[in-house]
Amino acid sequence: MKYSPITFLIFLSACFAGCKSTNNITSQVSPLKIEHHQWKGPHGQTRYQDKFYRGSQLILRVVRFQNERTQKWEVWRFYYVDGQWAMFEDDPGSGQPVTVSLIKNDETYDAFTRQSDGSVTPLSSDSLFSDYKDIK
Repeated sequence: MKYSPITFLIFLSACFAGCKSTNNITSQVSPLKIEHHQWKGPHGQTRYQDKFYRGSQLILRVVRFQNERTQKWEVWRFYYVDGQWAMFEDDPGSGQPVTVSLIKNDETYDAFTRQSDGSVTPLSSDSLFSDYKDIK
């Protein structure tokens, strides 16, 4: 009985400390906000865009549209870190992201191909820069 009040006070202070730290974590994590947009593409097809924000910071942008040539739905995913575009995924309609690009200063820094088993391999240097060969 001699230790009951002390034990109770320790238990009570631990409860309040736990509640305070939970509140502190909750206040540090900003709520997730999603904006949905749709518009007509150049050939009349509907395009969809979802923007995901954590607080006021953009963290993900997803664009979906039907490719008029293949008639498959393509999905582009743009990932952001500290408001800067950091990664891009291109899914040309197979359901599996095929190209994963790392972005630095709004330019492709490096790119990878995601295989059907989920593994990732770097693109060759020729493939990585093939789009830029004709640009002087």
